Amino acid sequence: VWNDLLYCIIGIGIIEEFVKIVPVLIILKYTKAINEPVDYLVYGSVSALGFAFAENLLYFNSYGPQIIMGRALTAVIFHMFLTSLAAYGLMLNKYKARKGIITDFLKYFLIAAIIHGLYDFWLINPVVNRFGLLSIIILIFCFSFFNTLISNSLSNSEFYDEAIHLNRRKLQNYLIYTLSIILMFQYLTISFRFGHEEGWISLKSSLISGGYLIIFISANLGTINIKHRRWKPLQIKLPKFSLKLNHNPMDVVNEEFDIKAISKNRDLQRLLPNEGKITKHEMVSGNTGWYLFELHHKKEILDYCGSHLLIKAKNPAHTIKADIKNEVAVFVFLTEDKINSEEKLREDFLFKGWAVIS
Repeated sequence: VWNDLLYCIIGIGIIEEFVKIVPVLIILKYTKAINEPVDYLVYGSVSALGFAFAENLLYFNSYGPQIIMGRALTAVIFHMFLTSLAAYGLMLNKYKARKGIITDFLKYFLIAAIIHGLYDFWLINPVVNRFGLLSIIILIFCFSFFNTLISNSLSNSEFYDEAIHLNRRKLQNYLIYTLSIILMFQYLTISFRFGHEEGWISLKSSLISGGYLIIFISANLGTINIKHRRWKPLQIKLPKFSLKLNHNPMDVVNEEFDIKAISKNRDLQRLLPNEGKITKHEMVSGNTGWYLFELHHKKEILDYCGSHLLIKAKNPAHTIKADIKNEVAVFVFLTEDKINSEEKLREDFLFKGWAVIS
């Protein structure tokens, strides 16, 4: 047992992770292609895909097309995560001002190799393979960690632009559709080679075993939260098993809304009803949950700015969401120079009443 464990970690984990990370190291050394954090993960994943493709050819030759879906949902993404994890140490060293690039790289490289070895160990050792479920548990947590790697790399990009909004629902749907296409490809391949009945049996089996994995992968890799300059720790926590999206304050940025006054305030009714767009998520006096709202129909008003408002949810426990009616507090800018100010203070704005945006 111990010999197999060492073999899985050293003979499989370290060797395979080394083979996959070498192309990334070559690109780093001889090109300038990697110029932002997410590039480390992208090139690591591409290298892993090449390795997984070659490995899958060997498996397909031995076991046939019946394993296409299983390999696509497990081994391919698993290889991508492990190589990205090894590259993550290099990324942290550059963008999180750490010292000792060799130490940072070896730390994450060895973690990737150990995870790889443990995953294989529970599957191939005849004594412990009855606990093969542990490999699935390892895989599940790796998908959750992959989400954190991607989130951190995008949040700390030098090209970060708050105006560019990540459509998480679209990303989630894309993963579901593409992974489902792989399932159908397996069905068509088996039907073509072995007949319709074999294809149907394979499809039913894959739906049972792979259906939940499609949902799980889409739930964890399709719900990436981005927050500028944030580094989320790699923590062992229960992964997501639901496609329900957690609300992100950035989800409503660049969304169009109608806005109508609830309060009878005369100044507010001079501005509203109106139409506009949330252009930015703001922090005011150290507090989040504020939004810059640009009015489409601007008003010429002497006492305050008539082109933009500052809004926040009426109930502090709620957040503004698209496609529903939101009651909001409305504040006006006393001077136009405060609109684009990076440091906004509560005393720079005047409360004018309540409104509904939808």
